[in-house]
Order: sequence, then structure tokens, then C-alpha cells
Amino acid sequence: MSKRHLAREIALQILYGYDRQGITEPIELDEHFQYFRVPPDIQPFSSQLVTGTLQNIVQIDQILDRNLKKWKIQRLSTVDRCILRMAVYEMKYMPEIDVGITINEAVELAKQFGTEESYGFVNGILDEASRDKVD
Repeated sequence: MSKRHLAREIALQILYGYDRQGITEPIELDEHFQYFRVPPDIQPFSSQLVTGTLQNIVQIDQILDRNLKKWKIQRLSTVDRCILRMAVYEMKYMPEIDVGITINEAVELAKQFGTEESYGFVNGILDEASRDKVD
């Protein structure tokens, strides 16, 4: 498993916990990193994903809303919602990462943590969102 994939797994778990608790600001990341025994070289990328996703959640949700057909962001499963938000953050705010890699990683996370339908759903929404040019 690549270091970046592990960093995404950790970030997803943190975002999931925050979403379930209604937390909208990153807090106590060091405690999460200690709990998950995250190696120091993985922490910066995980931290960037969590912090960036939460800091830009309004814009990210606007992008998702435009690309969710007949769905509302709050009706999504928590796992799917967190995967989509994190991936849209990567696509919009981390241009150094290839969009195809971001989508592939999100699909893999959906296979790992979501339902049987999650990965196809995540793939379709992110494919549409990757073409979304409106800021």
C-alpha cells in the first residue's frame, strides 16, 4: 500500500468521525495520528486532506450538489459523502495530483469502506465533478 493511500485512509476515518459528530473544524489531529499510529511521514498529507476538506466544505458541497442527480449531499451515506468531499478537495485544490489518480483512489476507498454500490456511485459523481469548471 502506498503512503498516499494510507494517508487518504487515515484522513477518511478522521473526516468520517468529524461528520458523525457534526465537527466542521479540524481539531486534535495529533491525537488521531497517535491513535491510528500514523507514521510521521504520512501525517502532513493526511492533515492537508482533512484541514483542506473542512476549510473548503461549502465550495466542495456546491460542486457535489451540481453533480448529484436527484440526490442531496446530506442523504448520502457518511462514508460516501466523506470520500466525495475529500476527492473533490484534491481535484480542485491540489492540481499537482492527477485527477485520474484522485478518482481511482476514491474508488478504492469506496470499495474498502463503502457498500457494494459505493464505488460505482463515487466513480460516476467524481467523473462528472472532474469536468465541473465553475468555481
